[in-house]
Amino acid sequence: LPCCVLGGDRKTPGDPLNLVLVGDGDHVLAPLVRRGWDLTETISAGTAWKTATASVFGGAYRTSPVSPLYLFGRPQDFALQKTRGSVNERNHLRLWLAPVTLAGSSVWVGQISRDIGVKLSTKTAVTHKIDPVVDEARLYITLDIIGSQTLEAIGYVRGVGYADRNSPRLNYTKDPYHTDGMRVVLLLGNKRRPISDIIYLPWDEPLSTRRKAENILPP
Repeated sequence: LPCCVLGGDRKTPGDPLNLVLVGDGDHVLAPLVRRGWDLTETISAGTAWKTATASVFGGAYRTSPVSPLYLFGRPQDFALQKTRGSVNERNHLRLWLAPVTLAGSSVWVGQISRDIGVKLSTKTAVTHKIDPVVDEARLYITLDIIGSQTLEAIGYVRGVGYADRNSPRLNYTKDPYHTDGMRVVLLLGNKRRPISDIIYLPWDEPLSTRRKAENILPP
């Protein structure tokens, strides 16, 4: 996989691809809906007006559209969001169906980040500004899936690569972000599964886990 999505010009790197979900559509969508995620509407004059109105007056718009970003030569197959206090602050998730399967199950590649406000942009006129701590959004969706009790296994692989606060990366609309560079892989099932039965795949570990181990384990 590439490190990132592509922006609206289909050539400039955007937000990091920091999530992979393995499971058929129903098994992926149902747990998210149960955890309060809403499918977004498509962008139109009407939805753009509703978004602008909600933004100006600080209202919530649970199905506010997200802009198209590109992977596999196409915009996201679907997008979801979980609103916070207003439309200017939300967790949003884009998913693309990958051209591969795992043991007959679909593989969905995703990008998740958290909006913390709006700003003017030369790329899209007006856009949301993302929280630079993108790993927290990755953790948020992981905990939501764990809470749905449908997670069978979890693992981490290398993704966009490390970027710290002093040397952040930039997304398509020039928002800075820093990350340990990892991508979480979540394998979902079609039955309820106790948290204690989740399998940890020993591929790699997030930087926070490695640092914790280094602080706890004796030399």
